[in-house]
Amino acid sequence: MIGISGNRLIKWREVSGLILGKLLLNNFNLFVSLMLQVGIGYALNRNSKRLWGILVVLISGSIAYAVIYYGTSIIFTRVHQRTSQEISERLIHKELNDRKSNSSFGKFINLVSLDVQNVSDFLESGIVPLIDFCTTLLFGLCYIFIVSRILGSFYLLMGVVLFCSAYYFYNQSLINRKEYQTADDKQKGFLTEIFKNLPILKIFQLDDWTNSRNYTLFSKKQLWFVKYSKAGASNIGIMSGGIYVIEIVSLGLGLWLVKVGEINYGSMVGVWNAGIGSVFDSFLALPITLSFLVNQKSSI
Repeated sequence: MIGISGNRLIKWREVSGLILGKLLLNNFNLFVSLMLQVGIGYALNRNSKRLWGILVVLISGSIAYAVIYYGTSIIFTRVHQRTSQEISERLIHKELNDRKSNSSFGKFINLVSLDVQNVSDFLESGIVPLIDFCTTLLFGLCYIFIVSRILGSFYLLMGVVLFCSAYYFYNQSLINRKEYQTADDKQKGFLTEIFKNLPILKIFQLDDWTNSRNYTLFSKKQLWFVKYSKAGASNIGIMSGGIYVIEIVSLGLGLWLVKVGEINYGSMVGVWNAGIGSVFDSFLALPITLSFLVNQKSSI
């Protein structure tokens, strides 16, 4: 944006706090995995005192998580509001001082409002989730690979498979929904025209043609609705049923590695928790973020 001061939009103290807060929040699941790994070791050794210490640490970590989440939310809201206000003020000021502009000012205001919302949402629904994905996945995979390269490779491969499947069905759902809405608008428009021209249709006795045309339009709409429903159901099935199947398979693989002596029970549970929360969940949420970034547009 022309003439917008980076110092007014970005306060590095807030940005530093936001980045630090996000790093801590994104790796909380990893922290829980480490505590589970250590805690199970203490439990197997019947060390109840240290086990109670692990419980206290987990409770303290949960409280710290809530406080950090609240703080980062406040900072992000301030940045979001400041960005929206600054961009809208500068764009309107530029338009008011541009004597060569022939565009409708009312139309321009509407476009500014739309673009300001798009730019602000780009940070909230695009950039921040993408950063969350990168940091969560990076630290999660590092932890898993340190414990076991076999489990690390498994979680990475399954994560990619989940992402590809979820991305395909998510995009299919969006495409089919768009086609369904188009077909629905055509049928509604046809019925509107029929109502407007009903006296003429009665004179020429076009009831059979009207019913046939309406049935054709309805059939196309129904076809796209079925495709949209199937794609949506497949996407939900992957995000619920599919993840459960892979969780069970990964648990079985972990038990086998414990049996052959490559890892212990504490490491197995810690890696399992990190794999589900840091790897699989991150890959499943990525299609929505990428779709938002691809479809992000501005008007001016």
